[in-house]
Amino acid sequence: MKAIIGGTGTGLFYQNLERRSIITGFGEVEAFVLGDVVFIPRHRAEHTVPPHKINYKAEITAIKELGITSAIGIYAVGSITGKIKPGRWGLLSQFVDLSGRGITMFDNKAVHTDMTHPFSLELNEKIIASAKETGTIYGPACSDAVYVQTNGPRLETAAEVEVFSRLGFDVVGMTCASEAVLAREMDIEFAAAAYSINLAAGVQGTEETQFLDDASCSAVTAEMAKVFINLAGKS
Repeated sequence: MKAIIGGTGTGLFYQNLERRSIITGFGEVEAFVLGDVVFIPRHRAEHTVPPHKINYKAEITAIKELGITSAIGIYAVGSITGKIKPGRWGLLSQFVDLSGRGITMFDNKAVHTDMTHPFSLELNEKIIASAKETGTIYGPACSDAVYVQTNGPRLETAAEVEVFSRLGFDVVGMTCASEAVLAREMDIEFAAAAYSINLAAGVQGTEETQFLDDASCSAVTAEMAKVFINLAGKS
């Protein structure tokens, strides 16, 4: 069994599937199951939970307690550089967490988990292979994007994005680092795929943030679904 955690725009992954409730010591987690694939919508199916209120500990604990050792996170992001352009997706290699949440599974003892390489290179290679197998027209644009996490739910200012650009960040989002940290602490192999739904504030002189239309978002997430469900269904 494998796990996929998704957020904005990934409803097609679990549409028409039966909703299940997984109870953990940190709270309840909503999940949908397709064969050997468990899909967890981090904002819940109705998209009612904002990034800073997500029960990250519960979702990662649910994955661990199901005996799952490998998981993929899917993230809607804003593009800072051209590495992942709006309407495309890519794989993450590093993150910087500026959210200030300080989320950890180890609140009561000092455990210093190594995060030199926060995402699985081996799992990234399997994702790329799955993209080739499924013949997707939107294969991963890159496998080495750097993600910066903000707290949200507000979007970033143009000045913040300018600083992010100077620091070498490629995309910005609000959830990935929190999940990646907990997954590593729980010894869950983890990979992260980001798809861009907008140019970040101020990029290319944009006055206000403009998001992709629903049809464009659906096109790229449908292709991603083929890739990840194909991979997750393998032993």
